[in-house]
Amino acid sequence: MTSPEIISKAEFGRRINVSRQRIYQLVKEGLPVTTDNKIDFAKAKRWVSKHLDQHRREARKPGVTGDAPTTASEARSQKLEWEAQLRELEFRKRSGELVDRAATERTIFERATAERDRWIGWVARATAQIATEAEVDPTKLHSVLDRLVRDQLMQLAATPLTLLRRE
Repeated sequence: MTSPEIISKAEFGRRINVSRQRIYQLVKEGLPVTTDNKIDFAKAKRWVSKHLDQHRREARKPGVTGDAPTTASEARSQKLEWEAQLRELEFRKRSGELVDRAATERTIFERATAERDRWIGWVARATAQIATEAEVDPTKLHSVLDRLVRDQLMQLAATPLTLLRRE
């Protein structure tokens, strides 16, 4: 039976290609050390395979952590890509290709409210003229026109925009 290979933390870090600081982090996470603060290479290697490799496999599964970068260069690359996307969005916004969603929704709401109010006001203005030309009771005509216009406005409000578009 061979005796265990006991090595320093720095040597273990060199052998598995991680920094000394990372070895200290791993010790805090449960990497086994001997009583004299050295590392049994075989036990530590098994621990790393069981714990670190499992974490790395989990991190690389789609949807688990959202494609988190594993190296500094990958992180920098991802950051540069995001910054480029933000610059492109800002350019498209300034060139008028994109508009502010909240401002657009506010404008559409204000326009729809103004149109609704104008249609309701139209009933009162048009009733007298239509009643005179058609020789009908203005009170009855007003109530019929008001009901019909309000029904139409309710139907328009309930209709999804996609159905109102002309293809």
